Amino acid sequence: MAMAYSVRVFQHVPFEGPGTVQPLLSELGLGCNTSHLYAGELPQLADGDDALVVLGGPMSVSDADQIGWLAAEKQLVADALSRGFPVLGICLGAQIMAEAMGARVSPMGYREIGWHPVVREPEVADTWLGDVLEPEFMALHWHGEQFELPAGALPLGFTEACQCQGFLAMPQQVGLQFHLEFDQNSVKRLVRNCSHELDGGQWVQSAEQMQQNRQAFATCRQRMKKLVEGWVGTFN
Repeated sequence: MAMAYSVRVFQHVPFEGPGTVQPLLSELGLGCNTSHLYAGELPQLADGDDALVVLGGPMSVSDADQIGWLAAEKQLVADALSRGFPVLGICLGAQIMAEAMGARVSPMGYREIGWHPVVREPEVADTWLGDVLEPEFMALHWHGEQFELPAGALPLGFTEACQCQGFLAMPQQVGLQFHLEFDQNSVKRLVRNCSHELDGGQWVQSAEQMQQNRQAFATCRQRMKKLVEGWVGTFN
């Protein structure tokens, strides 16, 4: 790698952390600094930050009146996107990105939780993500809101439950509605803190169903590694 990059991570709740993102960045020789917004740390970029990862969380993009730091975070993300700064948004992070780009974020009326197959959009094959996302792949989901495709962005794929599962705005700006960064501990923490969301709906799996497929977690980690490598490759 030509130079050592440093990535800023915005974490929204104590129980939904970077998962495999931090160790994968470390394997590539990148620095990774997490801002714990829930603990009062400000949503800001330091002078040495080269890229931003915005994680998920149980709150909504429309909760800025109740969550003091959310409005400032949304403004920072909008500014970063407008100047071409590398941003990777995951779940809530992707929803913040989509809203900043003028797309509508809204409740689905039900939840999508668990392992569900994502069908990749054909045009993804012609981007760097074509080497990361197979034509159909399993990913973990945990959300009850959705976003429309931002104007000018490329759609990444869809599930039966959710039509827009991600987008590529610029080569270095990616929004993922699904989770590739979750490991088994990530799911355990979410189950412990958000068990009320496991409501038995059509697209909601049980904690046992999510945990039992160890190979799926290993495959997700490999896919996330390829995504991080490809994303970092767009920084130059």
